[in-house]
Amino acid sequence: MTKDLEVLASFKHIVRLWWVVALGMILGGLSGIGISRILPATYEAEAIFHASIDFRDINFENLVAEKGGPYEWTQYDEDLALEMVKSVLLEKVPEAFEYAHSLDSTITFPEFQHNFQIERLHAQWYLRYRHTDAQIAAKIVNYWATNGFEAMKDAQAEERLEPYVLLDLISLASDPQEPKYYLTNQLAFGGMLIGFVCGILFVTIVERRTASPSKEQPA
Repeated sequence: MTKDLEVLASFKHIVRLWWVVALGMILGGLSGIGISRILPATYEAEAIFHASIDFRDINFENLVAEKGGPYEWTQYDEDLALEMVKSVLLEKVPEAFEYAHSLDSTITFPEFQHNFQIERLHAQWYLRYRHTDAQIAAKIVNYWATNGFEAMKDAQAEERLEPYVLLDLISLASDPQEPKYYLTNQLAFGGMLIGFVCGILFVTIVERRTASPSKEQPA
């Protein structure tokens, strides 16, 4: 019972000094943002592909479902066909890494994997790479995108990529002009969490030290 009362009293004390905890969170969040700005800024270059389905080139009359009925084209079928774009680009990862390493010998393969991104948004695929040098980032993306696009056309000729997939390399990367700061949100959130914990510890310690004299009464 005594412990429950002590916990309740500590909780009430923390509530009364909520502004101390809030201040700790604010300072922690600002510290996290500051650390993100201290870390080296990176530049992100981007190439864009277009990939869509030409339904006129699909012979639906010869497509039969498992139960013998007419085949119904689904979103899954479209996603599966378009996913080959990513697969072909991933096949070119070793070549892209070798080229990247020739531009910057300090790049390791795990670092290279961490800094590239292949993302689909509707009918567009985005190939991105981050580097502290804007020109190097653009060169890597353009080398990879050009080779990847040629590999996609070869894959269609080899029937690994469906012929009814319409492909186009919309744009190559230009030199990025503005640096991007990554991990800012994560560092800010982590700083706020640390500030929250430190604020509670500070308030708890102050409460115990304040309460100690009143408990040490002479017999």
